[in-house]
Amino acid sequence: MAEALLARGNWLETEPGVERDGTRNGKAYRHKHSPTSLWLVEGRLLDLDDADRRWASASSVGSTDEKPSREQREPLALPSDVVFLSKHVAKSGVPALCVHPIGVPNPSSSKEAGGKPGRCPPPSPRLAGCLRELGRAAREAGLDSSFDTTLEVTHHGPWLETPAMFVEIGSSEEHWGRADAAEVWANVLTRMLGLDGSPAGDINWRDLDPAARAERSAFVCIGGGHYAPKPGDLARRSGSYVGHMLASYALDFGRGGGEGTWREAVTEAVRSTRAAFPGAGGGVAGGVGALVDKKAFRARERAALLEHLGTLGVEHRFKSSEC
Repeated sequence: MAEALLARGNWLETEPGVERDGTRNGKAYRHKHSPTSLWLVEGRLLDLDDADRRWASASSVGSTDEKPSREQREPLALPSDVVFLSKHVAKSGVPALCVHPIGVPNPSSSKEAGGKPGRCPPPSPRLAGCLRELGRAAREAGLDSSFDTTLEVTHHGPWLETPAMFVEIGSSEEHWGRADAAEVWANVLTRMLGLDGSPAGDINWRDLDPAARAERSAFVCIGGGHYAPKPGDLARRSGSYVGHMLASYALDFGRGGGEGTWREAVTEAVRSTRAAFPGAGGGVAGGVGALVDKKAFRARERAALLEHLGTLGVEHRFKSSEC
């Protein structure tokens, strides 16, 4: 994906990756016509905690041809949001182009998931719009019949404070190097980030004025499988906005009468999604509602979940068509 973006030109190589401790990590570029930077880092992205602050602590030095001194370097501001370009791995091997928010909602998750157990960075406010644009770009490229375009639930790190999401090509080595799939993502990112100067439409919540925000709601999605079919139905609808998505497996309702940790996961997903969609309104109280997969829970679990959502001031819906 990064190579496909760079091949389109209008990028200047810079020298971030020089962090406060003086170490260098990868290469970086900034776009000539958009406030967008591209950072190519080494290592596992799931372990890149505080990527936003690490980026801000790097040096803003312009072109590598200028070779400014360390005294001339000025800290960068925190980015407004972060998009991780990544590979997707699935045992099924099904070709897929995926997008998902990041975080580790279950407080008892293993370190393998990266991030901070029980914590979720704000979801990118571009998430649903990105899926819509991805579907359009895949159809135009004729890849919609060979690649699934899909959401994934919130399921891994890294941790950062800035709104973020992963965009991925999968699901195996034979797909990762597909130039046509990378071109689809380059088309999506070019429009979504305004790299060609074209308007992004309703892709990004931040592009909406206060009146438009007040007419729209965002939804946390709770229950169901990893590839989030019901949230996907909602996200594909024009003008919709989706935040964190919690699969059934991320919600521990306890065993043998135990309470489990599901309340903490739901509370964190709601808190984080609210932070990503300031000024939301629409047809739900507080602007952020919950799309609940009714069939994903036993009656007792569902009742407890709805009661907890009520204590958080979150209205629920059982169907995406009701959101």
